[in-house]
Amino acid sequence: MRKRPALAVSILILFATGCHDHGTSRPTAGKGDVREFILAQSLAFGGRPAKTNDLPPLSSEWSFQRDEIGMNISLPREEFPAVDVFLRHVFGPPSTGPIDTRNGNKFGSYDKNSAGCGIFYSTSATNCLIYLTRPMITSRDLPGFHRWTVRIGDETYGIYGDRTGSAIVIVQGSVVLPVPFWWLVTLAALSVLVIIAVVWLIIRRYTKAG
Repeated sequence: MRKRPALAVSILILFATGCHDHGTSRPTAGKGDVREFILAQSLAFGGRPAKTNDLPPLSSEWSFQRDEIGMNISLPREEFPAVDVFLRHVFGPPSTGPIDTRNGNKFGSYDKNSAGCGIFYSTSATNCLIYLTRPMITSRDLPGFHRWTVRIGDETYGIYGDRTGSAIVIVQGSVVLPVPFWWLVTLAALSVLVIIAVVWLIIRRYTKAG
């Protein structure tokens, strides 16, 4: 049960990093040992690597791109198993996964408790991506993002988004909608008002009839 909120936040992070505007920056071709680069960046974000010697091999072909949330490192897609081995060697078992996603990709993550920083690694159509961030506890830590959540019983339902779109996160699932967050919230509020008005009219009608 503890992994459910973590997975929901992980899905949100993927949505955020996928939809966030990276500005005018472009990926920069990496030089040197990508393993040392990953270690240095993790330390910069508060990471706590358990092992820093006898590092498993990784591809010499890599690039990186920084945004306002963290650092994105890209390697060839087929490097995902090697990345998984490398991260396990340095930080231990991941908090989530790796799991197979619905679109045929893979995804794994480390949270603050397991790595000291946020680490998200996944495959895309052509690449293996490693995303490093400072420890992220809630969506409030995402610059430019808004959050609206409600807790029903033991489950948390939420709408997250920014100017580019919204994501509905329901425990372990998510639906990404190309609708700006406040538009979606306004639409939801209007829907609730319409339901209340209909119920009020029905009650009023039966009250008069009685």
